Amino acid sequence: MRNFDQEIADRHAERERTITDRDFQLGGQTFSHIVNVSVYALAELEEQQKAEQWDYVTFYERAIESLVVEGDQKRLRSMFAAKKLVISVADLEALYRNLLEMAYGRPTEASSPSTDGDAQTGTSSTETSSTEPAVASAA
Repeated sequence: MRNFDQEIADRHAERERTITDRDFQLGGQTFSHIVNVSVYALAELEEQQKAEQWDYVTFYERAIESLVVEGDQKRLRSMFAAKKLVISVADLEALYRNLLEMAYGRPTEASSPSTDGDAQTGTSSTETSSTEPAVASAA
């Protein structure tokens, strides 16, 4: 029988062992992020966001707080509450994505960018195409 409990424990232990730099600096202070994050904790955070109708800033602040070690959460929360950081929503998002990557051990970006569909690729559908058969070349 396949033991998923053991496989999960092994993956978590491997991430704990290989991620040696768990610190980041923000607002002149150093914080440590956690390595193994439950997907259910993030889902709960998203549900709380919907229920309380958080704005983007509040969501990112709470999400980042949830990804740092327990002992650092209060300091980080105080820093955010003081509202003295010169930081944009894009900066908060970048920090959040980086912490997620570290927590799950993989990039959070899409593997290939999508387009908005406005780009033209050549001939339009109203242009006529050649009706002459292709000539096979002799090898």
